[in-house]
Amino acid sequence: MGNPENLTRLLQFGSLFQNNLNCICGVFYDTAKILYYKQKRKSERLKTPYILKQNDISHVIGLTHYHYKKNKKINLHNGIYLLSKSLTETQALEYYQNNLIGKTKDIHGQSVIIDEDGICFLYKDNATGFHDIAPENYVEPRGRRLPWIRYTIENSKEIYKQDGPSRSLFFYVFEFEIPMSSQSNAIDYFVVVLKSERGKDLKFLTAYPVNKYNQFLNKIEEFYPYQHQAPKI
Repeated sequence: MGNPENLTRLLQFGSLFQNNLNCICGVFYDTAKILYYKQKRKSERLKTPYILKQNDISHVIGLTHYHYKKNKKINLHNGIYLLSKSLTETQALEYYQNNLIGKTKDIHGQSVIIDEDGICFLYKDNATGFHDIAPENYVEPRGRRLPWIRYTIENSKEIYKQDGPSRSLFFYVFEFEIPMSSQSNAIDYFVVVLKSERGKDLKFLTAYPVNKYNQFLNKIEEFYPYQHQAPKI
């Protein structure tokens, strides 16, 4: 039954077509990788090796399934674009104020506020990790991806949630394929983070690209799939 050798034998000698086998191995790998990140995080927090429980494992299997089911990808040729490499900090701030500030809605019809508080996401002090607004802390890749923020909020079906004592965080994810002239296309998992406090609309907090798949799996490990429930009338 629960023997790794039996699983290995089934994958090696079972009557599975090669395409199916490759897909199964990919799903198993992603699930195992998220479990590794969960075990690592909890072991570091407890300062002792953490033994994964069946509940941990079943949760991550559901997380992997949700990612595959809800993930959406768009090629930048389809009307969504990166801003110019020559974009300055001043131009990025102007774009944010002129094109992002205001209200929008996600696919569930929930209101999302983007206000001036969110502008600090364009900055990050690498030494402290804080979003201190200063020219030397301006993050150019975030500025170039400003057009992706509203698009991700309005179109993402892959939404994760994390509940805290005073607020909840929401991860809105969209996969962007960036054409490259000299090599295969690059992939960005673009994450828009919203916060929700009791009785208030969702509010934009930060956004950033994740260009390594394993880093993305590590990001979602602490979250759970968001299942929207329409308000009762």
